[in-house]
Amino acid sequence: MGKKETINVQGTEIFLYEGNKGDFISITDIARYRDSERSDYILQNWMRNRSTIEFIGLWEYFNNPDFNSIEFDGIKNMSGSNSFALTPKRWIESTNAIGIVSKTGRYGGTFAHKDIAFEFSSWLSSEFKFYLNKNGLTIPQINIEICVGCGGYEFICPVRPFRAIHVEGYAIQGKAKPFEEQKKEEKEIDSFGF
Repeated sequence: MGKKETINVQGTEIFLYEGNKGDFISITDIARYRDSERSDYILQNWMRNRSTIEFIGLWEYFNNPDFNSIEFDGIKNMSGSNSFALTPKRWIESTNAIGIVSKTGRYGGTFAHKDIAFEFSSWLSSEFKFYLNKNGLTIPQINIEICVGCGGYEFICPVRPFRAIHVEGYAIQGKAKPFEEQKKEEKEIDSFGF
């Protein structure tokens, strides 16, 4: 586990860390916002939804070369039915997932990549997600006229524990518009200017 930090969102301490695979937020802590004693049931209810399974499966598909898509298809087909139940641990073990991580011990709980954690917070409470974003976890706008999709800004971004800029590379490398220099006007000043 990399750099660790906590933030306070509407009176709830949220643990987060920067790991090798990106920035992770404790969704156990986020679930405690709704029910401090039974956060595990809240996570299981979220993971029962077909739309949740589709989202985290799609995230894994794009970010995890070792994702077990055959197991994912079986889970997706069962999701949404009354008898379907899924825990984060079962999801991780069955699909070789990297976007959700379960940890035991002092800083234990279920953590999710920030993309997945924001999806979970949207499901839990729009208001909570709004305040989570207000805590500095928003992504700034990028001027697409000068962005070529190289990822350079994300690499040098000093904001921690989460990068303020996330760049998705273009399928075809772009070309920035040329910089237009403005002509400098020479002004002759015969005194100090005042």
